[in-house]
Amino acid sequence: MKEDWVMVLSLRGGRRAKVAKLLLQQYGIESHILNRPSSTSAVTNTAALYTPRNKADKARSVLSASNLR
Repeated sequence: MKEDWVMVLSLRGGRRAKVAKLLLQQYGIESHILNRPSSTSAVTNTAALYTPRNKADKARSVLSASNLR
């Protein structure tokens, strides 16, 4: 992960994370998805969305308003 980036969202599966990433792009917020496999199931994984620390508050606000949180 890039230095000084923070997690702003964690979801099961990657599809909603991709939607969140596209939404943040519309607001000019760079983001990165990190997929982590589940230790209990090969089918279920967790997708974490990271943004630069200085954009994290804005990203959380956008995601919260869109009900993706």
